[in-house]
Amino acid sequence: MRFILPLLFVPLISLSTLAAPAKKSVEILTPRGAKIVIDLYDGAPGATRLMLLAPGQGCNARLEMYDRLAEESQDTGVRLARLYWAYCVADPAKGQPSGMLENEIEDMETAIQKLATDLSLTREQIVLGGKSLGSFVSHDIFRREAKHPSLVLLTPVCSHAEKEGEPAQNYMNENYPTLATETRPVLVVNGTSDPLCETRHLLEFLAGKGPNFKVMVTHGNHALGMTDANGTWLDAEYTANLKAVGRWIFSWF
Repeated sequence: MRFILPLLFVPLISLSTLAAPAKKSVEILTPRGAKIVIDLYDGAPGATRLMLLAPGQGCNARLEMYDRLAEESQDTGVRLARLYWAYCVADPAKGQPSGMLENEIEDMETAIQKLATDLSLTREQIVLGGKSLGSFVSHDIFRREAKHPSLVLLTPVCSHAEKEGEPAQNYMNENYPTLATETRPVLVVNGTSDPLCETRHLLEFLAGKGPNFKVMVTHGNHALGMTDANGTWLDAEYTANLKAVGRWIFSWF
């Protein structure tokens, strides 16, 4: 495992003057007849690869996170696409994922096939990524489809307490089966204040892993956001943190 901590020390200022790239939204139907939406961001001229990012459970319409990450892709050979779950398209206020994530897996597989066809890409050119719930889905497809070159786990779910007041336990092996033996490149991004993935548990899981594993530890909670001592959300710091994370992700490829 390669372990880096520079994001903890990045000054919380704007790291880029790039504007959010243009994007188009594509609506398609899954085999079960449900509608999904893909936001496809413009990439640098000649971009030959794509990262498809599956979101978390919430149905927030257009989270800043994805625009900020896309900004940092602009001088790379990788475009960014963001998936919207069918349950969010159907019912943004009350939609919920399927019990075993079987629908969400179908959603992402449908998106992969659509993007591969429209952009003339092979699976070898499509990097899979997922945030929170999306990390479960992207990992499930990644472990079954050997042609995808690499995986990005953005704020994975690695620990929780069985009962209130008890210390959190490590659930990386249960949540991401076979990840421990993966030989392809895997990048993990974790916030030091993430209640769903304590950094110590993530590092415990990654200890002794090969150089194909890389972990980035940064400021922030499960959304990679920060608050002050009074609980006030820090907008500027959040934006700067996302841009730093984006820069590291796209320099990793």
